[in-house]
Amino acid sequence: MDTSRHPLFGGVVKPEYADKSIFHAFNDYYRIAYSHNSLVDTLFYQFRKAINERVPLEELFLSNDGLIREVFKNDEDIATLGWGRAIKRPDGYSYSGFLSVVRKIYTNRMKDIAKLYPYGLPHQLR
Repeated sequence: MDTSRHPLFGGVVKPEYADKSIFHAFNDYYRIAYSHNSLVDTLFYQFRKAINERVPLEELFLSNDGLIREVFKNDEDIATLGWGRAIKRPDGYSYSGFLSVVRKIYTNRMKDIAKLYPYGLPHQLR
C-alpha cells in the first residue's frame, strides 16, 4: 500500500519533492499546520513526517455541519456544496422541502443538546 496517498483525494507528491516542503526547512521549530482548504490539507497529509501537529479542518470552523462530515466522509467537498445549494439557502428556501425540514430538526436538536454542555459540545457531537 502506498502510504503517501491521502485516503480521500489519492494525490501524491513526487518522491523527489516529498522532503522539500516548508515544514522540512524548520527542523528546530515546532511545526503546526492548518488550512480550511481540503486540497491544501492533502499536502499537509503528504508532508506529515515533517509536521508536528496537523489541526483537523473541522476543529477551527466557525460553524460545522457535522452531519455532512459524518455521512459523506469520502465526498465532503461536493456534499458541502450540495448541502449549501439544496438545504442552507440564505433566502430561507431550498430545492427540497423535506430536507430543509430535516435540517431544521437536526439544528434545533443540536441546540438543545448544546445546552447540556456549558464548556462546548464534545468533539463527537459537532
